[in-house]
Amino acid sequence: DTMPRMRHLSTRSFVGTGSNIHISGFVISGTIPQNVLVRALGPTLGVAGALLNPTLSIFSGSTLVAANDNWNEFPALNAATAAVGAMPLATGSNDAALLVRLDPGAYTAQVAGVGSTTGVAQVEVFQVDGYIPATAPALIAPARNYGVDVGSGFTLAAPFVAKPNLVTFQWRKNGTDIIGATNKAFAISSVAATDAGRYS
Repeated sequence: DTMPRMRHLSTRSFVGTGSNIHISGFVISGTIPQNVLVRALGPTLGVAGALLNPTLSIFSGSTLVAANDNWNEFPALNAATAAVGAMPLATGSNDAALLVRLDPGAYTAQVAGVGSTTGVAQVEVFQVDGYIPATAPALIAPARNYGVDVGSGFTLAAPFVAKPNLVTFQWRKNGTDIIGATNKAFAISSVAATDAGRYS
C-alpha cells in the first residue's frame, strides 16, 4: 500500500462538563480491523490548568466500544506506546488510555473529568501497525459497574488485542455460559430486572 495515510492525530482543548466535554472524531478506513492506541492526557501534560483525572470513552455512533479511567500501567499499553514512539505515561498517573482493535467505521473519542472536573487535556490517536502482543490474547479494558433502566437497550463489548484467529468469545452471566453469546459484543434489546448480574 503506497497511499499516504495519517498515523497519528492529536488535539488539545479545554474539557468542560455536559455538552462541553472534549470529542474527537476519527475513521478506520479499509476492510480489515486495525489496532489503535487512544490516550487522554491530563497530568502527564505538565501544563497549568491540566485536567487532573480524565476519563476516556470510545463510541461508534451511540454505542460505547471501550472506556478507561486511569491507564493502570497495562503491559500492552506500554508496548504499544513504545511501538508508535509516543511519550511514555507517568507511572501511577491518572491519564487514561486504551489499546483497541477497531472494525472499519467512524468513531469518537470522548474525554470528561472525573466528578465533573474541568481542565486542559490532550487526545491522541495512533494507528499501531503490525503490533500484536507476543503474549496470549488479552482484554485491555477493566471491569466496570453499569446502571441500566428497565426497558432500555444495552450492549457490552470486549476490547482485546491479539491476532483475530486466536480469539473466541463466550459471554457468561454470574459464571454461567449464555447460550449463543459468542460474539465480541453482547446486546440486550430490552433490559428486565432479571438481567441484573455479573457479566464476563
